[in-house]
Amino acid sequence: LPDGNGNFVSAGELLLEEARTNLITYSERFDDSYWQKLNATVDANVFTAPDGTLTADAFIPAASSGEQRIRRDVTGLNSDTTYTFSVYAKAAGYNFIAVSPGNYFVADHLTYFNLSTGTVATNPAGNTATITDVGNGWYRCSVARTTSSSQTVISSRFYVAETDGVASFTGDGTSGLYIWGAQIEAGSFPT
Repeated sequence: LPDGNGNFVSAGELLLEEARTNLITYSERFDDSYWQKLNATVDANVFTAPDGTLTADAFIPAASSGEQRIRRDVTGLNSDTTYTFSVYAKAAGYNFIAVSPGNYFVADHLTYFNLSTGTVATNPAGNTATITDVGNGWYRCSVARTTSSSQTVISSRFYVAETDGVASFTGDGTSGLYIWGAQIEAGSFPT
């Protein structure tokens, strides 16, 4: 890089990322009707998000039996293309989040993340999962998956999970997760 004196100096290692578009419109407003909730409520802007703003939401399972999830179908996608779904999460009574970038109408593609140990737990074939510690108990959980030859819809879903592999249970109505910053983007890793 030029140093202003006509000399070039090393910039060290540079990371250049391709430009991408987040296909989710309300990526930080999970209380909006854009997101379908099942057996769960969302309290908006109740906790400090990874960027330091008071914009993280509480995702609270209902005190009823069943899956405790938030869902958004994204349409108009390309078949045979890899997409990555990511969300920031922090434990708030439960230590597991399950994330699915899959086709809701074909099969369940849930990947479980342990928010107390910062590790990927159960991860089905076809999913490429990563968990990244971003500080203060927050993790970015991401799952990449390639759409099938006829798939143009991704049913992006995430669940409060009672334990690894258990996304259907009876919540207590107060414990849950903090969530923030969901993304779906074409590509094999989150940007």
